[in-house]
Amino acid sequence: AGVTHLKVKLLNRTIAPLGAPYVVMVEEGYKRPPALFLGDEEYARALQATIQVTVDVIAINRKKQLFYLAMRRTKPVAGLWWFGGRQNPGETPTEAAVRIVARETGLDLSQERLEFVTYIHHMCKDRQQEPQDMGCHMLAGTFVFEPSKKELSHIAGKLEKKEYDVRVALRTFDRFGLLEHGARPQALELYDKVFERLPEDVVW
Repeated sequence: AGVTHLKVKLLNRTIAPLGAPYVVMVEEGYKRPPALFLGDEEYARALQATIQVTVDVIAINRKKQLFYLAMRRTKPVAGLWWFGGRQNPGETPTEAAVRIVARETGLDLSQERLEFVTYIHHMCKDRQQEPQDMGCHMLAGTFVFEPSKKELSHIAGKLEKKEYDVRVALRTFDRFGLLEHGARPQALELYDKVFERLPEDVVW
């Protein structure tokens, strides 16, 4: 029997120096599906049946080794967190990241400013949809970018009110600050990866 070779467009985005490259493969003839809104009940069932693919974006200061975090109001991961949301069908991770940052902060980023770090599985004990204690499983492509002082001020004044506590705006954290304020283990893990801290340098 002969072998059929599918025509595939390969988008290989190597975003150095942090993560290994991720690969986006688009088969010839693929069409991005139209947007589809799911009601709360349908969405809750989808969360129970599938792993949700998401994108997270962290604002950082590389020279000072700082994370800029907001206070997330909604589940899952309520509390100190970064920007993030669902990746839609047909989007590349960087396209999703640009859209999410614009929606949640009003900031118009170029894809070139995003630096890929890693993918993280978040298995969360709760979720926003009922029943909330059902939890959810998310696979998050995680990026960082370095904002200017002007952009930080812009973000602080434009945070999405439904998602974040605008009274807190953005807060600045080094590693000890993350520990002191009870940040989630994912934040510490990412901090060490982003700023290339070796295990012997780490204090838990």
